[in-house]
Amino acid sequence: ATSLSFNISKDKFEALDNGVGMLKEDILKYFEEFGNSSKKENDLGEFGIGRGQIFAQGHTTWRTKSLVMRVDVKNAGLNYVLNEGEINYFNGTKIEVKLYNKVKFLDKKIERFIEWVKYVQDIDIIVNGNKINEILDFDYEDATGMVKVVENDAIHVYNRGIFVKEDKIGTGAIII
Repeated sequence: ATSLSFNISKDKFEALDNGVGMLKEDILKYFEEFGNSSKKENDLGEFGIGRGQIFAQGHTTWRTKSLVMRVDVKNAGLNYVLNEGEINYFNGTKIEVKLYNKVKFLDKKIERFIEWVKYVQDIDIIVNGNKINEILDFDYEDATGMVKVVENDAIHVYNRGIFVKEDKIGTGAIII
């Protein structure tokens, strides 16, 4: 994918990419068991449970190619419905979540989300219609990690442009 879009409101959110999508065999292989992931060595994520975190938020519909998968853990547990041959073909992957609970303090949460992902460089990140990617001159950078010394004697650590954590210099942070 070259673009990843997020549309976020108080009662739903969706994430869409313009990638190649998934095959039915991939869905059956990787969605049947948590911790089983299609990620390659350099992909983001660690434990293969991100989709479970999404499922917990609301009634979820995944669209990819001519496949549609629906998951509603609140009402049906981890059972899901997978339909083939849907009329609305989607080349990439589109995840729509109708939230179980309305989001409180939405503007602040969107602002925080943008802070987490705004330095991703490999793919355009679009939030509610606005491209948010920025270039940051990191103080240290290698293939996967970046470090930036910021105000208040702190360092920000990023993994491929995604904010990971902040440490205060002198309270356990070591810059190597």
